[in-house]
Amino acid sequence: MEYLIILKDENNEKNIKFNNIKKWFFKNLKINSYFFYPNEINLNIINKNNFFIISENITPLLCSKPLEILIDYNKSYSIKKNNNVIANISMNKSKNERYFKITDYPKIYETINKLPSKNFEYLSFFDKSLQNSKHWFYIDDINYFLKYLENEYFTWTNINNIKLKIANKYPNIIFYDGKNKLESKKIIEELNIKTPKTYKIYNNTNEITKEDLENYPNCVIKPTNLDGGNLVFLQNENNKLDINNLKYKMKDFKHIKKNKELMPLIKNHFKPKIIMEEYIKDLNNNYTKPCEFKFYIFDGKILFFIAINRKDSDKKFDFFDENFKKIPCNKLSFSKLAGNYKWPKLPYFNNLKKDIIKIYKKFNNDLNHSIIGRFIRMDFFITQDEYYFGEFSLFPNGGAGNNLNEFGKKFFIKNWIPEVFNIFNNQYEDDDLSLDKLCEESDKESIFFKLINFLFS
Repeated sequence: MEYLIILKDENNEKNIKFNNIKKWFFKNLKINSYFFYPNEINLNIINKNNFFIISENITPLLCSKPLEILIDYNKSYSIKKNNNVIANISMNKSKNERYFKITDYPKIYETINKLPSKNFEYLSFFDKSLQNSKHWFYIDDINYFLKYLENEYFTWTNINNIKLKIANKYPNIIFYDGKNKLESKKIIEELNIKTPKTYKIYNNTNEITKEDLENYPNCVIKPTNLDGGNLVFLQNENNKLDINNLKYKMKDFKHIKKNKELMPLIKNHFKPKIIMEEYIKDLNNNYTKPCEFKFYIFDGKILFFIAINRKDSDKKFDFFDENFKKIPCNKLSFSKLAGNYKWPKLPYFNNLKKDIIKIYKKFNNDLNHSIIGRFIRMDFFITQDEYYFGEFSLFPNGGAGNNLNEFGKKFFIKNWIPEVFNIFNNQYEDDDLSLDKLCEESDKESIFFKLINFLFS
C-alpha cells in the first residue's frame, strides 16, 4: 500500500513545522509515502491502483495503525475504483456526523457519501486523551497540536509509554529486555562477548537440588523474569544457601510482576525459569556484590554510563562520559545519590566500548532501525581484569526516570530524538549536547546556565 501525502502550503513557520513533524511520523511508521503540496499533486509516480491520499490537516501518531489495517473494505465507506481516500474532514454540527468532504481535487477521486461517526473508527478530531489510540487525527488547531507535541508528547516518560504501546510491532524486542535474561544472554554469547557462565536452568523450584548447591559453592540463583534485584540469591564458600528457604522464597517467582512492562509480551513465547550462574567477584577480587557499569546508548552513541559499587552502596552511583570523565551527579540526577567512589582506570575500557557498539548495531538492526531501536541501556559486571554482560534495560526505572531530575529527562529525550527538536527549534544542534565539552568548564553556575540555554531554548 502506498500513501500520497498532501502537505500544507508553507506560508508560515507553524505550517513548516507541521509538515516536517508529519513527515517524521510517516517515516517512523515505515509507511511508503509521497509528499506533495496541493498544487503539485502528481499521480503518475504511484505504481499501484490501491493507495491512500492524505489531506493537509490529517496525520498519524506513533501508535496509529496503517489505514489498510484499520479500514474494513466491506463496509459502506469503501471507495470506488479501489482508490482509498482520506480527504478534508468536516463536521455536520446539526446531525453530529463526521464525513469526508471532497473539495479541492475533483479530478483525483469521486464524491464520497457522508459517513456517520459510528461507522468509522480510524479518524478522529485530535484529542490528547486519544494519543495512544490506533486512530489517525484531523488537526484543527495546528499551533495547539505542535505545542502539545513538544511539551507533553515528546517527553521521556511518554515516549517510554509509547514504546510499550507499539512494542508488539517489533517481535525481536522480547530478546532485549531485562525480564528475559536467558534469551538476552544467548545474543551476547553469539557475539563472543563474555557473560557469567550458566551452570543450571530450572523450570521450577522443585528441580533445584541440594547437590547442585554443593557442586557450585560460588553461584548466583535468580529468576529470568524479574529485574531490580528481585529474588537474587548469592552463594559463596562463606555463605551457604539453605535450599528449603531458597525454594520457599522463590515459590511464586513466575507470578511476581507478571504484567510489568514487556512481560505480557515475553510470556507468550518464553516461560519464566530460574538460572544458576557464575558468581562474578568485585573489584577487590572478593565474593561480595559485583560492581556494575550501566551504559546509556542513544542512536549508536554512548552518551554516558553510571558506575555502581554495590559493596559501598546499592543506592548511590557516579556518572561518567564515554571517556571515563566524571560528570557531576546533580547535572542529570540528584546530589544525594552521588556515590563519590574513586574508580580505578580499567585497561579493557576501550574494548568494552567497542563491544557495546557491536551489541547496539545488532539491536538496532533487529528492531528494524525504529524509534524503539534508538535507545537501550546495557549493564556490565566489572572486575579488575574482565567485564561480563549483565542485562539489557529498555525501560530504566520502569520508564519513569525516578532517579533523573527534570533537566536530565529533557536531556535524555533530546538525545533520543534530536531531529524532532530540530523541527521545533531550528537552532538546536546535536553537538550542543556534549557533556564532555560542558564539564571541562570549572564555573558550575556558567555550566548550568549554558545547559539550560541548550536544552530549554
